[in-house]
Amino acid sequence: MAHLTEPMQAGFTKPSQRILSIEVGRLHAHPANPNRLSEARFRKLLRSIERTGQYEPLVVRRHPTKRGGYQVLNGHHRLRALRQLGHARADCVVFCADDAQALV
Repeated sequence: MAHLTEPMQAGFTKPSQRILSIEVGRLHAHPANPNRLSEARFRKLLRSIERTGQYEPLVVRRHPTKRGGYQVLNGHHRLRALRQLGHARADCVVFCADDAQALV
């Protein structure tokens, strides 16, 4: 994943320079998410967020079909953990990406 201060890959629009707090109900998983995490590693992530309250912001784009929604490009497991912990909102960075770019 590119850092916010690094040049973006060709075709991506620069992300917002701020972290937005978005309601978890407005966040939807990307259907082609290739990431898998063992249950043991997920529990470790869950405990870490529960203990520290800290996590890397999710990377999202505006949802292509659900008005007012966002599609998660990076951070599916963090979102799952936040939901299990009862968080109402998630910190996110919004990218402007089309369908092809969302798969990168």
